[in-house]
Amino acid sequence: MKKSKQEIADSLQGDWKEEQLYILQDEWTMYKNCQQRMISCDQKIEALLKTMIHKTPPIPRQEPITTKPVKEKNKHSKNAPNFDAAALSRDYFGVDLLRIEGVASNTVLTFIAEVGSDIYKFPTMKNFTSWLRLAPNNKKTGDKVFSSRTPKGKSIMANAFRVAANTVAQRKDGVLKKIFNRIAYKKGRSAAITAVARRLAEIFWIMTVRKQEYQPKNEQMYEEQIRRNVIKNIHKKIRSFGLTTEDLLLVTN
Repeated sequence: MKKSKQEIADSLQGDWKEEQLYILQDEWTMYKNCQQRMISCDQKIEALLKTMIHKTPPIPRQEPITTKPVKEKNKHSKNAPNFDAAALSRDYFGVDLLRIEGVASNTVLTFIAEVGSDIYKFPTMKNFTSWLRLAPNNKKTGDKVFSSRTPKGKSIMANAFRVAANTVAQRKDGVLKKIFNRIAYKKGRSAAITAVARRLAEIFWIMTVRKQEYQPKNEQMYEEQIRRNVIKNIHKKIRSFGLTTEDLLLVTN
């Protein structure tokens, strides 16, 4: 609501017909009933998830990788369930998956429902992203890659990661946002969503399997890494063409 409560109250003053007031009252009753049904549904989901957690085999014990504490992000959302999804994530996997940019309660709940403890069956994050059909299917002839399209296929979990990637695209900052912008500039928005969705899947695997809390990369370090890669590629091009310093100075002049 952009208007204040007082402005809304003032706008409701007028000569209302009886049938209009009846319709308004009926719609308000329906709204409250829907809200109550949503609360009841959330309570049922929470109870089922807690039952699943108690039945789940113990979390594989690994040495956690220590990281600096991450500032808690605002997890409030108008569509969030009426229970603590972050607490369920910690109880189920030992980490808080809601710390990741773009990840909402629905992403975590889908992950628990669609993958759950089976995440420990994937020995590497590449196996996990391939199962989700988010990893490129590189086709080679000799040493040359002539196709790297992502395999087609329907996956509820992959779609959840794509929705989270689209949320990342709407953010103002962050390394994931920069990755999205860089790929979108080169290959388009669709390719960027798939790439960031794959990166989110890799982060989920690292956090749940290695028991490592999420620590976002430093944006300045990321920019420096991109700069070094560009310089490295330039040097590679210079060597491949056999160029010398004199050749480069001749071009600039």
